Amino acid sequence: MSKVILSPSVLNSKLSITLDPIKHASHLPIFDGCRDQLKNFTDMVDVMVPILHDYDTSSQIIVSNIIKSRIVGKAKQILDSSPHITKWEEIKKILYANFSDQRNSSQLLNELRSTEFRGSIIDYINLIQKRLTNLNLKVEQEQKFNFVKIIQDNHTIALEVLNNNMPEPIRTILFCRNPTSIENVIFILSETGHLYQKKEKDHNQLIQLIKRVSPLLQNDNYQIVIKADKVPLGEHAGRFNAPTVDEVAVIMVGDPVDKRSIKITRRDNTVSTISDLHRSYDALQYPLIFWQGQDEYHLNIKQYDPNTGDYRNNKVTTHTE
Repeated sequence: MSKVILSPSVLNSKLSITLDPIKHASHLPIFDGCRDQLKNFTDMVDVMVPILHDYDTSSQIIVSNIIKSRIVGKAKQILDSSPHITKWEEIKKILYANFSDQRNSSQLLNELRSTEFRGSIIDYINLIQKRLTNLNLKVEQEQKFNFVKIIQDNHTIALEVLNNNMPEPIRTILFCRNPTSIENVIFILSETGHLYQKKEKDHNQLIQLIKRVSPLLQNDNYQIVIKADKVPLGEHAGRFNAPTVDEVAVIMVGDPVDKRSIKITRRDNTVSTISDLHRSYDALQYPLIFWQGQDEYHLNIKQYDPNTGDYRNNKVTTHTE
């Protein structure tokens, strides 16, 4: 086997490269002075530039010209006013001096705290992450002595803002799951199918139904009747007081063994009954589990035989029977 021996002069010499400006420039994005594009552009250049430190000056100038060719518009006009600047670090300082967010960290923190929900769930999360990134970059630039602790606190604030402004039932889901990071929020909502949900669109079939028929029910008034003399034995009477507001929720406590049918008395004393065997009963009682309002148990469900794959006419019982 032949050996290749490199002389000291070869080992100590600078490497020279020839770059195709069109080919290499195509890997960098265009920067036209837009503040939102600045970090992405500089990050990509920061990855490429250190690789070139082992090459000669002429090669570095070629790369510098490639970088400057991707800077257009207002940003190019500012760089053209300083034609002697060729090194990337100097170019980067000029870009940040002219196109970075000029607000201080306190102003950016107030912006983060006031972020309102808009668009879809994923859009809102992206907006929170974007404002958090801008805030933490500003904290680092201000070089405060405890900036690491401040950045950690900013993440906690961003998570609180995110959780508090989410629409239901997502807010309750996050409260129960208690995520510790924004990445954890994304994982939870992806797992539950809520990540791309829009606030203005209801995915619950029952809510959609109520909205469609509500104009027809304007004259159909209901009332909740609580009989004070029917307090269960051993229970505190205060738990069964009549409501004092127009909008109330009925909560059934304990583990009832009797029928759970709901009776609604209209103002004309007509009684309507909602059977606990109704196919929408579970979706109404457990809205977080059946968040799409999908049908659950009903009397027409056929029993399935896993061994034969056939359906029988046997009755399928509910979990309350």
